[in-house]
Parts: sequence; structure tokens; C-alpha cells
Amino acid sequence: MIREHTSPRNGFKPISEVVKRLNLFLRGWGQYFSKGYPSEAFSSINAYTDERVEHFLHRRSQRGYKKSRKSKTWYQEMRRLGVMQLTKQVFV
Repeated sequence: MIREHTSPRNGFKPISEVVKRLNLFLRGWGQYFSKGYPSEAFSSINAYTDERVEHFLHRRSQRGYKKSRKSKTWYQEMRRLGVMQLTKQVFV
């Protein structure tokens, strides 16, 4: 599902809308799988999500996506855009 939210078919949508829908999916997935010890799975999903969103942003234009001046890393840029990070504390 993360792949569908960040597919080229959604390239025309505003970034905020794509992030909003992606966060809804991640929140639901995180609530469902938050029982037990999901930290390893959450870590993998977070890395995959950040990678897919970065790739999605670069594909939107022939020039590529430029990070804001405030963000030195892609991790910071993902947090600035509002991409959700799954952690056990969020769902307790």
C-alpha cells in the first residue's frame, strides 16, 4: 500500500495530500500491529516509507526535488513534510 500511495499516478497531487493519505495508512497499520514487540517491523517500515517518499518527490519533476534550507538530511526533510514515524509509544 505504501507503494500505491507513492506511485507516479499520484505525482500530480499536492505533497501535503499524499503525505496525509500515507499517514492515515501508516496510523492504521501501526495500530493493528502495535501489540507485542513491533519495534523491528516499525523500523523497517519507517526506512521503506522514507525511501519511497524521497523517490516519489524526485519523480514529480524533471528537475528533481530540492530539500528546504532548514533540512540538512532526508530524515529531517521527511519530518518537516510530516511523514509519520511508527513507534510503540505512538500507539500506547
